[in-house]
Amino acid sequence: MPAPVLVYKDITDATVDLSWNAIDTAAYYIVELNGTTTTTPNNFYKYTGLTPDTAYSIRVMAYDGLWSNTLDIKTDLNKPAVAVKTITASSLDLSWNNVSNALYYTVYYDTNSQFTSVKTVDVSQNSYLITGLNPNTTYYISVAANALLDVNDSISTQITTKLNHRS
Repeated sequence: MPAPVLVYKDITDATVDLSWNAIDTAAYYIVELNGTTTTTPNNFYKYTGLTPDTAYSIRVMAYDGLWSNTLDIKTDLNKPAVAVKTITASSLDLSWNNVSNALYYTVYYDTNSQFTSVKTVDVSQNSYLITGLNPNTTYYISVAANALLDVNDSISTQITTKLNHRS
């Protein structure tokens, strides 16, 4: 029985989505993650509940077959959870949780999801005040945690600045 060829389809901070070529005579497959095995009747498997920013070794074999290639993967950093502390007519004051192993943060904002405005924030800071915004305008906001070879954006959020009040 030939060995399957293992590939990953997607890696997040807590999951890895795997697939491999089907072996015609396989009753089931054994998938191994860092020495711990599980079985599946399918030629795909998704590990969940993994630890962010952690290395894993994965391989698979058809029952009574040969082990596949070993995939050495690393899960992504955690996604920053962004909160808006204050909204004015011309500013948004953002904050987010600390992300372990991040080297710096990148704040993205714009009136569309293309994010042409980008600011780099030191890892010791977990907040940023965006100024110079237009009143009563919707902005798209995202914050990314950055490591050497890893960038993990927060979920994009839409926020509308307040109206200018005349006195």
